[in-house]
Amino acid sequence: MLPVLVYGREIDDDQLMDILNAGARGYFVENSPREDLSRALREVAKGRLWVERRILEVLAVKAIEMERILAETVRQKFQSLSSFLPKRELQVLQGIVGGLSTKEIAAQLFLSEQSVKLHLGRLFKKFDVSNRSQLILVVFDRISPVADIMKLF
Repeated sequence: MLPVLVYGREIDDDQLMDILNAGARGYFVENSPREDLSRALREVAKGRLWVERRILEVLAVKAIEMERILAETVRQKFQSLSSFLPKRELQVLQGIVGGLSTKEIAAQLFLSEQSVKLHLGRLFKKFDVSNRSQLILVVFDRISPVADIMKLF
């Protein structure tokens, strides 16, 4: 996609956000110093963003708030998901999601490998899956703040 730098008169923040959301990589105000225009063009050509500092501050605050909201949403969804699992199944699930092998989970939880396999089988049944990969995908789908995230792939 061709990087776009919009050039024009002062516009309000909402209009500028619409321009950026539409794919523009920057906005250059016509009364800005002309020597900045070539710099703005070079930066946008490199794929960088070019906007006034106050707009960058607005974007940074929104990004920080969005990250907080997303993290809280995932935490709440995980708590809800884990509320119907017994403690050991939850611990095994955390090990699976963490990429641990059956042997590693057993060692970490001071269980036999057979016990871990038993808990894993119960998890497969509860989540209606037949392998670890499917289990991980279903768990991520359920805790994702994006509805039906798997459909995006």
